[in-house]
Amino acid sequence: EPIRISGGAGITYLDLGVGVSGVATYPDPNDPSTTVTDYVGQNLSIGAPVPMLGLSMDWALTRRLVLRTYSRFFRINVSSVNGGLFESGIRLNWYFAKHFGLGLGYDRTDLKIDEATLSNGDIGQFDYAISGAGLYINLAF
Repeated sequence: EPIRISGGAGITYLDLGVGVSGVATYPDPNDPSTTVTDYVGQNLSIGAPVPMLGLSMDWALTRRLVLRTYSRFFRINVSSVNGGLFESGIRLNWYFAKHFGLGLGYDRTDLKIDEATLSNGDIGQFDYAISGAGLYINLAF
């Protein structure tokens, strides 16, 4: 079969951390005619298992050369969070032996929170993307 299309489901553990820091200057509460400069910082971290659904396609260009693409996604819209996670990639794998190969690819992950209600009632948004090329060692059996 030169082309194989498959679907899948699984769980990805997502550990998300975000922080803001800076220097603040404000009037001294004890002497309003002077100012105080102070370091201000806030960090937030959350981790959770995320169920993912996906599709992939393997295309055997030759007996030893395979082009692989994949897309996986997760979407949520509950009372306090509306957003999703999307992963995709394309890889070219060369099998120099029956069970071993090398791969070169490009992967991208997008995390987008359109709306999240924070504990204090504020509404937050978050948009994060990471992408890049990679070199892989493959084990096939």
